[in-house]
Amino acid sequence: MRTTFTALLAAMLLVVAACGETAPSPASTPTVSPAPTPTAAVTAAPPSSPSAAPPSPTPSPTPLPSAATPRPSTSPGAVAAASLPVQADAASVTAALAPAPGGRLFVAVPAEKGTVLALLDPRGKVRRGWPVLLKGASGCELDADPADGSVRAVCTVDKTVRAYALDASGRLMAGWPVDLPAGDVAALRLVDGDLYLLVGETFLAVMPDGTVRTGPTVRTTTAWSSIGPDGTIYTKDNGASAIMATTLDGVREGWPVRVSGWVSAPSFGPGGRIYVTVDSPEGWAATLSDSASDVIAFTSDGRTSIGWPVRIPIDTWRACPEGACAPNPPVITSSGAAYIVAASGGTVAYMTGLTGDLRSGGWPFRSRAALAAGVTSNCACPCPGTCVCPATITLPLAGPDDGLYLAQSVRGWGGGNRIVAITTSGRVKAGWPVTLTEKGAWFETFAVADAGTVFGYAIEPAGTISDSCGGKSTTYSGTIVALDGHGDPIYTTTLVVP
Repeated sequence: MRTTFTALLAAMLLVVAACGETAPSPASTPTVSPAPTPTAAVTAAPPSSPSAAPPSPTPSPTPLPSAATPRPSTSPGAVAAASLPVQADAASVTAALAPAPGGRLFVAVPAEKGTVLALLDPRGKVRRGWPVLLKGASGCELDADPADGSVRAVCTVDKTVRAYALDASGRLMAGWPVDLPAGDVAALRLVDGDLYLLVGETFLAVMPDGTVRTGPTVRTTTAWSSIGPDGTIYTKDNGASAIMATTLDGVREGWPVRVSGWVSAPSFGPGGRIYVTVDSPEGWAATLSDSASDVIAFTSDGRTSIGWPVRIPIDTWRACPEGACAPNPPVITSSGAAYIVAASGGTVAYMTGLTGDLRSGGWPFRSRAALAAGVTSNCACPCPGTCVCPATITLPLAGPDDGLYLAQSVRGWGGGNRIVAITTSGRVKAGWPVTLTEKGAWFETFAVADAGTVFGYAIEPAGTISDSCGGKSTTYSGTIVALDGHGDPIYTTTLVVP
């Protein structure tokens, strides 16, 4: 049954559009003809190729200095009982989401004395044993273990990076938390119970019992690193386009691979494939209509997969506070198909098959609504207009049905106030988009669970307070909105109130 969220989200009205925007008819959308032979973006083959560039030396695993050796935390009472909702301005704190088995959801919200971590059941109720307070922790990132329903949280505590493991009952697992060397957490991923991380330039893994295995030193461009489903980390040197694949034992055979252009962070598909989007280095300064990008799929040994690269007739770089950032990574489905999504006078998305064939029919998908991947005007400032708001990067996701899920804005500002689901035929899925119509409300982030539930974290105006400038500033609450595959509401649970 079609419903709205008028009664569920207080001042925020959420409308589920049964007659939402659809892709244009074939008459208004040019049919995608077979792609011309692409200009290969790979300029140097792996070392086994006759035209290969010489590989970089393979480093051996580098143990950490004794002073920086990861160790079990000796902090007494690192975890304590907590409560929800957290009292804060939701626009000034960032929540982390991690779907868990059985329709559950882990959520982490910064609080006054640390970070509140909770597990919600399929009805949005807090499970017994939760929430807990990770004392003194901030900037937490989460990943859930589908095998046993446990969670890993990696946070900053004072000047230390601390990793926590809690079971589904909210209890710390034996050997945890683990204190790691100080540094920025550039990437993390839970693989078969082992937590892989890049902390600063140290690549390491924390086993389920809290023991740590340290790998090589890894140098990479800031924010350009990603850990694959086998625990391999992919990085790129600053100022270069050489992609490196590193395991805990060293650089993988066949890597690095050199790519000509502005390279996205990698995405991962079945069979060990690695996908990247490549835009021209000067793409941010060019007009969208005059630009193009390549999408490349590599095998696990660094070779270009058959049928790739594929030329896409759009720019894929994204807006950020610096003016422009690296292209959006491809969105990969369970079958190995790829979605390439970019801003082009709104939103445009292309789809390829496993072998790089550009899909036609309803593709490309085009929408006048802006892709939510830019700078939002909705952020906490001491006085309006006195600070630079952070970028709200809400990357597209693939669902378990291989459909594409996007956050979009229909008001012109960067925060996406609607989520739309697109089928593999390029049409908007029935029941979507779901839109927050309250002025100033937006989805800060969203996640798609394996069962198809969509979890959106909605930020909504909740009143005003006097600011230090003698005026009034808006305060915000934060609410989890759970939607089923038809866009119908399952529950709403408030996490943050001013």
